[in-house]
Amino acid sequence: LRRQRQMCIRDSTDSLRIESVVPTRILEETLEQFSALLERREISVEWENRDSVSLMADSDALSRIFSNLISNVEKYAASGKRLSIITESVDGIWTVDFKDDGPGVSPKFANRIFVPFWRASDQINEGVSGTGLGLTISRDLAHRHGGDLILVPSPTGAIFRLTLPATDS
Repeated sequence: LRRQRQMCIRDSTDSLRIESVVPTRILEETLEQFSALLERREISVEWENRDSVSLMADSDALSRIFSNLISNVEKYAASGKRLSIITESVDGIWTVDFKDDGPGVSPKFANRIFVPFWRASDQINEGVSGTGLGLTISRDLAHRHGGDLILVPSPTGAIFRLTLPATDS
């Protein structure tokens, strides 16, 4: 099973097309793709600091990471009715935080949410479809770009932080 999990993740990330991209443009396009769904779920989006830093990255991979994180807000945190996105570039590192006002991630699950196929078995998941690979694949894609994706401890809601090396600031 471990080999199957590794193959599934590897297959999804093996062929990256690295080029100079502006991640906020990709994020803006991804948000546009989700706008009707977020509106239907009455989730407002607030975005702070739309900088124009460049990254050497695969635009499809970034879109996939952003899509997974936005989709998770729609699936698991719609009750909070808000998604806050904060981007910044400091000392050659571009950071984007996705913060929601939903129920958050239980501390007992915090270390497991990036494990392939793992999903919490509580009422938050009732009626939610998915394979349990979105965060695993997103973190793997971040690592393949020299960055990371982490869950930031938060007293309310959930905060996922993506960090990637910037090519300029």
